[in-house]
Amino acid sequence: MKLFSFTTVKDEADIIESFVRYNLNILDGMVISDNCSNDNTYDILLKLKEEGLNIYLLKDEDAYFDQTEKRQYLMDYTFKEFNPDIVFPLDADEFIAAYDNVNPRKIIETLDLNQLHKYRFENYVISKSDNEKELFIPKRMKTRRILVNNNSYVLKTIIPKAIYDKGVILLMGAHNLEKNNNHELISSVLNNELFLAHFPVRSNIQIINKVIVGRLSNSSLHDRKENLGFHQYDVLDYYLKNGKIDSSEIIDISKRYGIKTEDKIKRCIHSPLSVEFCKNIKLKYTKNVNNELLLANTVKLSETIINRMRTKINKLEEDSKELMNEIELLKRDNNQLNMYIASIENSKSWKITKPLRNLKSIVKK
Repeated sequence: MKLFSFTTVKDEADIIESFVRYNLNILDGMVISDNCSNDNTYDILLKLKEEGLNIYLLKDEDAYFDQTEKRQYLMDYTFKEFNPDIVFPLDADEFIAAYDNVNPRKIIETLDLNQLHKYRFENYVISKSDNEKELFIPKRMKTRRILVNNNSYVLKTIIPKAIYDKGVILLMGAHNLEKNNNHELISSVLNNELFLAHFPVRSNIQIINKVIVGRLSNSSLHDRKENLGFHQYDVLDYYLKNGKIDSSEIIDISKRYGIKTEDKIKRCIHSPLSVEFCKNIKLKYTKNVNNELLLANTVKLSETIINRMRTKINKLEEDSKELMNEIELLKRDNNQLNMYIASIENSKSWKITKPLRNLKSIVKK
């Protein structure tokens, strides 16, 4: 069985090597698209590829981040280029795992290939005993958050080729698939043996950069949904109000991150992510997060968004002028047509033949 994943990344230098080395103990290959990273994410990926790891790199030069569109492209690319049996949509802070700590591949190979599968999204959080100096991220993932309402857990998709071949669209966040001919959701089954270990908050500098860049990107989408990126708003508002996020505060932010108002944390449990089945996990290219990159990344993204907006405005103005010209031409043509009709109706021949036309219409009736 051939297992592949696809991912789009941006400024993930602190975690990208851990992400690749861990998940390649489960997968046969990973398709990774770098979306204009400002840090050394792409350089790390190149070194991993040169090392001989099965990653396939794409460089996305379009800073405009429409998640749904880019993920659909990557899903299509992965299935068509590599013909895998199963594909996993992943983010760079996600690690495929099993509740009984075995290699998840053993469970994956038993899945029904004619069925769309889903598995739970389990959030790992920073704790007081967390060692931020440990650069291999899965070894830091020891504390798992448990919510009061088990039904509020997010689910993500596991996509067999037989399901993809029916013609599907991957929805926002890779939480659902729908048929591309009638937008009907694809039915799925929940797998209770697998889960996706998620570690979104890893340091104060990392999360500040994440929420600033995320908020700017979401704000630039003209068709964004109202609650898109809700999990980043509170963190950013806190940072803007206080000008910093201390180490003591980052623990609470980590616990609350991604939880909607109506949800509550039941408890946080000691549940270390297993790396016992993993080989080749010694990091070679990862360094500590560079604090100085935060402002630079924000400025670069802001400039990109402003330039994109300017281009869109110019295009709208050009389209508007073109439309107005077309309207004027239509008005002129319409006036000419009305004048022509009026000239015919006022002609002697039209008036003379009027009785005949009336008679003809009566006969037809």
